[in-house]
Amino acid sequence: MSTQVETMKAQDVANRLVQLCREGKHVDAINELYDDNIVSSEPMGNTAGKEAVLEATNHWYSTVEELHSAYVSDPIVSGNFFCLHYGYRCNL
Repeated sequence: MSTQVETMKAQDVANRLVQLCREGKHVDAINELYDDNIVSSEPMGNTAGKEAVLEATNHWYSTVEELHSAYVSDPIVSGNFFCLHYGYRCNL
């Protein structure tokens, strides 16, 4: 993780993540903000490690035939934690 991210507050990280995702820059968000030891919890199971999350993200994008719309909520921040809601309308 970069030094810049280490010194950012949760609100700053959340805001940057929302900004990048709303610009469709999900891979950039992973590269810039995610820790090397990230664990992504998904309905089909967990993915551990930044490289594995990047691989899973790229795989998901490769299965999308047509992306109609994407949605990322404003962040809800509490202390050192935050949550976002993502939604996609797409053909797989």
